[in-house]
Amino acid sequence: MQRCRYHAAGKAACGLVLFRRGAFMSAAAFGPESDPQRDLLSALAAGELSGEAHRRAIRLLEQSESSRAAYRALTAERFPDVPNYTIVEQVGKGGFGVVYRAIHHAKQRCEALKVLFSRTPLLAAYFQNEVHLVARLQHPHIATLYEAQLATPPLYYTMEFVEGVRLNEHLRRHDVSLAERIGLVATVARAIGYAHAQGVVHRDLKPQNILIAADGSPHIVDFGIAKRLGLDEGAAGEADEGGGRRREGAIGTLGYIAPEQTAGKAVDARADVYALGALLFHCVTGEPARQARQSQRLLKRLRKRRITRPRDLAAIIARCVEPDPDRRYATCVELVADLGRYLAGDPVHARRASPVYRAARMSSLVLRRYPLPVRAVIVATVAVVMTAVYWMNEARATAGGTAPADQTRIIAFRPSTLEAIRAGRIGADLPGLNADRPKSFRMLHGRLMERLAVAEPRVIVWDYWAEDAQPEYDDAFVRGVQALRAPVVIGARRFDLNGRPALSETIRRAVSACGSIVSIKSEFAPGELEVVYCIERGNGSPIPSLPVAAYAAARRRGWEPVLELDAPRLELQVRYVRRRPAEGEPSLLKQADTIPLLRINELKAGGQPFGPSLARDDLRPGDRLGQGRVRIRPSAWWQARTVAYEDVLGAAPEQVDEWFRDRAVVIGNQIPGKDEHRLMNGERIFGCQVPAETLDALLSGSFLPRLSAGELAARVVLWCLLAGLAISLMPQRKARPVHFAGAACALLAPLGFAAALFAALFLKEGWQIEAAIALTSLVTAGSLTLWARTVSERPLQLALSADEQPERQSTVSSTLLAETTA
Repeated sequence: MQRCRYHAAGKAACGLVLFRRGAFMSAAAFGPESDPQRDLLSALAAGELSGEAHRRAIRLLEQSESSRAAYRALTAERFPDVPNYTIVEQVGKGGFGVVYRAIHHAKQRCEALKVLFSRTPLLAAYFQNEVHLVARLQHPHIATLYEAQLATPPLYYTMEFVEGVRLNEHLRRHDVSLAERIGLVATVARAIGYAHAQGVVHRDLKPQNILIAADGSPHIVDFGIAKRLGLDEGAAGEADEGGGRRREGAIGTLGYIAPEQTAGKAVDARADVYALGALLFHCVTGEPARQARQSQRLLKRLRKRRITRPRDLAAIIARCVEPDPDRRYATCVELVADLGRYLAGDPVHARRASPVYRAARMSSLVLRRYPLPVRAVIVATVAVVMTAVYWMNEARATAGGTAPADQTRIIAFRPSTLEAIRAGRIGADLPGLNADRPKSFRMLHGRLMERLAVAEPRVIVWDYWAEDAQPEYDDAFVRGVQALRAPVVIGARRFDLNGRPALSETIRRAVSACGSIVSIKSEFAPGELEVVYCIERGNGSPIPSLPVAAYAAARRRGWEPVLELDAPRLELQVRYVRRRPAEGEPSLLKQADTIPLLRINELKAGGQPFGPSLARDDLRPGDRLGQGRVRIRPSAWWQARTVAYEDVLGAAPEQVDEWFRDRAVVIGNQIPGKDEHRLMNGERIFGCQVPAETLDALLSGSFLPRLSAGELAARVVLWCLLAGLAISLMPQRKARPVHFAGAACALLAPLGFAAALFAALFLKEGWQIEAAIALTSLVTAGSLTLWARTVSERPLQLALSADEQPERQSTVSSTLLAETTA
């Protein structure tokens, strides 16, 4: 195989280089004597060939002298006779001459042959100037001059021929990304910068004078009005009759010509910088270059085309097309450097580098250079923050128990009970009972327990305290306790450092257990109350709350509960010790009950765990409170499960048995204005409903346990990883709007965190919490990851498809002042 170099001119003044590989047939095989070859040449001369047939005819002419002679005979009247060349076809016509595809006889290759068709002194001067300047340039992106004939007519020169299309046609026919468009302009700018270094300014840069080869590389052609830098303005002009020089006036192409060039003033390299800015505007927007100077609409046009970082690119274009040359880029090197910064996501020098702008550019740079690590950091950060939101706001879910959550009844001491005492309907046979002396009610309480004995309740809970001994009343209370087969638990308001309750000694010895009544009262969320399960004071065993003491007594009759706070696991362990173990029996029960906690709160000096509703003498600084939450059901629900105190005393045994058989019974006051509390929804509840609700939840196992940090982290991390993976594996879209991704992120990410906060505070069902964790993690991590991916892929998504390019009218290369539609 022989490697041959071909040159094919586009429809501009000259062309660019093309390489082909192929085996060529011998001249004899393509001799003009054969009819097929003669027909092929005739069709070529008539302009009827295209594609492979056209290329086959060109190869025939390159290799066969007899074919070239025959072809010259066919086209003698159409093309001029140029020594050593066979003109194949006309490929362009400019202001100074005609460009042909011609075959050099000795070199057997196609070259671009430009012939001056007018012999006026001005055109001849420009023609000679072009030859002299192009001869100085040897650059891969500038068409190379081969030879010239400037002595006798016809004046001509030959250059390498490019098999390609003009830049504007290339952009119209192909889907060229923004990065590729800017890359083309940057390549042209580098070539023009080289020409400037050789002392040549082009002065007529436009899409029609840039040819794109088959490999996509640009080549600059038509230096017809080029000028040597530093040359006097009139040096290239036409000689006048007095022997002087006539100023050449305004030359170039409207839209690409610099203002100083339009005014006929001296120009330098910055005139080409102006043209490069106009060319850049046309390449990235597809709109006429003359609109590049409309600064008020420039940014709007770029945004309309969804250009990446439109302010940066608008600043580069605006600096190029500044009317004042001193405010433009001084050299093409500076322009190329700023285009490189734009493509790399760095701050461009054309804009003022404010701290916010630099930070934005650095962020964009990091996102582009390290997309996967950045997404991983985003996913990890969202997972940490989301876990913290759920954990710090104590997300919890109902732990459904096996027992039904309807095991507790309330016996209410109401104003009607006081009226019954005063009227003698109840307790008339109890000496010393006085409605105005509450301590005397202990006798009536004993009578009530005797009445309840027939129902064999599961546990009796007194939401009262009896701190001082009252022998005349306590004995009746003790008789009631003894009449019951169920455990009796009573409240205590104060405990000493050793956990001993402030309670009548007679009553303390009679009851099964006592518990702290410090269980109220903070409504953290609608339908929930925060309660105290235990108080750890000093080095002793934690003091149980009244519901916990009742729960332990109901669970294990005859066993003494021993509490232990497990801070790392946020649990209250209830272990059981046999009160009077028989010989050989174990004193400690292996099986323990576990109550999940929301937090363990240490009370500071002067602090209150719930607010002013808690009496100051109930707790001491240094106490550690094991706290939890319970769901509070509507008062109407409890009203159906509440029996008036006097009704129990007056009911038949069968009715009492129906009400309280195997139930936990909480006895407390329901006197309006006394131990009454208002909820967030405006509903009022009595204090005895809180231990009743708590005890019912404990007995049924329907806790509101706080999800552990490990459980939360595992769930959140899983969903965040799935979101990040899904976004990363999404098919790349060619034009995903950055502003859309930014708006989605700005809306969805805060919404995700807000939804997580709402879920942690207000959702209680297990499936609701699980769904909330999944949804908020997916939305938040997904939106942020989508934004990061969109920003990192912005240069890849901004292709302006070919159908977005408006149709252009072809314009010839011109050395006269002419307006182009590009």
